Amino acid sequence: MHDIKTFFKRIYREPMLLVFGLICVTLLPTAINLRSLSFRSGIVVAMGVDINEDGNYILDAMITIPSIDDSLSENNKLLTSTGISFIDALSNMNVIFGKTLKLGHIRYIMVGYKISQKNLALAIDGIIRTNKVRDSVQLIVCEDEVHDVFNVAIELKNKTGIKLSDIICHLEESSTTTLDSNVDSFYKGYFSVSGISRLNSISLTNDYLQGISISNDSLSVNTGGNNTENGGNALDGDSKKYISNIGRIAVFKNGVIQEILPKDISFATYWLDSSYIPQKLIVETASVDNVDAICFEVLSKSVKFESFFLHGVPMLCTKINLTIDIDEIINRESGVVSKNQNLVKNGVKSDIGREIRKLVGNALNYSKSNKLDIMNINEIFYLLNNREYMEYLQTGVLSEDFLDDVQLNIDLNIKIV
Repeated sequence: MHDIKTFFKRIYREPMLLVFGLICVTLLPTAINLRSLSFRSGIVVAMGVDINEDGNYILDAMITIPSIDDSLSENNKLLTSTGISFIDALSNMNVIFGKTLKLGHIRYIMVGYKISQKNLALAIDGIIRTNKVRDSVQLIVCEDEVHDVFNVAIELKNKTGIKLSDIICHLEESSTTTLDSNVDSFYKGYFSVSGISRLNSISLTNDYLQGISISNDSLSVNTGGNNTENGGNALDGDSKKYISNIGRIAVFKNGVIQEILPKDISFATYWLDSSYIPQKLIVETASVDNVDAICFEVLSKSVKFESFFLHGVPMLCTKINLTIDIDEIINRESGVVSKNQNLVKNGVKSDIGREIRKLVGNALNYSKSNKLDIMNINEIFYLLNNREYMEYLQTGVLSEDFLDDVQLNIDLNIKIV
């Protein structure tokens, strides 16, 4: 009896114990008997959206299905629905699946080419209107049918463990995936002065040299090979599709897709992008005896801009600090070049600078001819020289024509280790 009185006196002295006891009595039994979230709802890890011939939305959702055996592995299942809008299609999918779909674990959203020809910013308004999907989710343009790509991706994941998100999503600064094309960067480009947004692009191919699939002989990518429209080197009688991610960039203007850049132009734009490190640099040189070309690995890169107007002419000076290492000596006719031979010469650095300037110049000429600011030059002047830039546009020059007047200078500081 004394112990009971002591217990109640202690509770009155510490009211939180009483609150804790009430929580345990009312909520703990229900929580213990409650099924896990993965069984009560669908955990979506990837989503795809496109439109059909009638203009209705087609929504694909890749959900995680817990294993029913003791292996603790997870399988993926593809759900598909349609609706007059993104949210309408998602609501219909909830009904079809019989459970609420949770979008907080989505790694990427694949947008089809048909819907990209509309205003994509309006089409995916249901994604950014709420906080159900994070702004860091990657947006990927699919040049083929989204449903077909997801089916290949699920088969790849279930049989090999390789996730499509690991292939196409930008993970870090040194990621081999081109750029960080997330929801936030897309809308920043959409609301920028030029209206240009850039997204990574993937496709399906029959060419085993250009993609990856579940076959044991195809788990490699040769992005330097010559790709053809119909698959090129596809094996006879082999209808298997390969997921092809070769670094192509889809360019949007005001939310509508304009071009999918050729691979060489996509690669050239990276040199003025401070957030991306190119993986390779092949430079032809005549500065070293018995050497045709040198393949370099890019270890680090930083880019700084200085813009100004000189006698009414927009000038853009770019300073690129580059640290590279020699990966391979390409020598087609002579013997092997000794590792002791001095290859770090001023002539080699001049060849490197000439090659980078050539690449950037090709990208700039492509921008001018196609009226697409693929390197965000308008945005640089808008941020660094806002007053002069706006006055320049008030003379009647459009943002896409502004590139025709820009004079670009590139200063390279190259360090070979």
